[in-house]
Amino acid sequence: MSTRKSAVNGSSVPAIASRAAAPASAPVRVMIVVGSLEVGGAQKHIYDLVRQFDRTRFDVSIVISQPGGYFYDRMRELGVPLYNLDVRSPRDLVLRLPRFLRFVRAVDPDVLHAFLYYPSLFGCLARLMPGRRAPRLILSKRSLNLSLRPDRLAVHKYILMRVPDVFTAVSEPVRERCVALGASPDKVKVIENGIEWIDAPPLGKLRQQLGLAEDVPLIGAVGSLTVRKRHRQLLRAMAELLKVRPDAHLVLMGEGSLRGELEEEVRRLGIEHRVHLPGMLVPAISYVRDLSIFVLPSSEEGLSNALLEAMMAGVPCVASDIPSNREVITDGEDGVIVDVEDPRAFAAAMTAVLGDPGRSRTLGAQARETIRRRYNARTMVDANEDLYMALARQRRGA
Repeated sequence: MSTRKSAVNGSSVPAIASRAAAPASAPVRVMIVVGSLEVGGAQKHIYDLVRQFDRTRFDVSIVISQPGGYFYDRMRELGVPLYNLDVRSPRDLVLRLPRFLRFVRAVDPDVLHAFLYYPSLFGCLARLMPGRRAPRLILSKRSLNLSLRPDRLAVHKYILMRVPDVFTAVSEPVRERCVALGASPDKVKVIENGIEWIDAPPLGKLRQQLGLAEDVPLIGAVGSLTVRKRHRQLLRAMAELLKVRPDAHLVLMGEGSLRGELEEEVRRLGIEHRVHLPGMLVPAISYVRDLSIFVLPSSEEGLSNALLEAMMAGVPCVASDIPSNREVITDGEDGVIVDVEDPRAFAAAMTAVLGDPGRSRTLGAQARETIRRRYNARTMVDANEDLYMALARQRRGA
């Protein structure tokens, strides 16, 4: 049984005052820095935040490395100013630093909010700008970064974990990792992901696209095709499951560097007729409701948006036994936790859920209740707005 935590865990970060009062008459200027607005967990998080911000109190702009992407078009629809660094190669990262600093000087943000590695480095440099009041810097950590290369580990320890004013972590395991990397514990604030509630998640898109009938067992995963998502273990478990449920199908929704290797593994296992790799399907919530089981076999997660969306859709979930998944799922109550390194055990867990419709419905209903109770999008947005207000007051001297 996991220990449940509140949606927002505070520490001795800037004190939060009443939400009603702004630090000055002008809206708080927030500049978000992110590599791209392609489909990804950080990008969806940013979109969910910006879409629900009180635009009378917050003036938001976004700096990106390149234009384009699913969320790029949606940010434009919201009327959010987008500043393009035009980074096309690693060499451009250095060359575009003066442009980035010009953007910062022009906007004069009260708060810089940086996501992912290179944007966080840029944010740290802007935080140290001389000659004027530097913006306050928030660095958002959404992953554990357990396998950092030596050079990146050094950058984390001596720059990224030292310069920001505040760190926001999406889960308690991520908070602990920030501290282990060198962040001061009193600067790290846990703000968990939140999911916008949908009374009736849509049905039909995925099965229609794959040409599958409603009664066909359909197991699915959502995420980049990368090593830490452990799709290879899922494929091996699927081969075991097909021995007892030859009618089942598996769909891997996502793209990534391992696509070719995974396709080869599918052929090696002889399960081509039961595995589908349709690429990235967005928004995921329009597809996951069609699943009989959602699986998350990752070796490392901060707090999976895909898992939260599947639970909100009422889909029974089978997830790897890692700390962040145990933060969300109580094993046997609102999902199943399993050792995905054991293909037979993984297959047995999925087989048990497929073979017991009553249990499957109960797991899905309890999962939906967990999301309704704990992972409210408005709570997430309010926590970020309060933090922006507190940092803006510091900067403006209120």
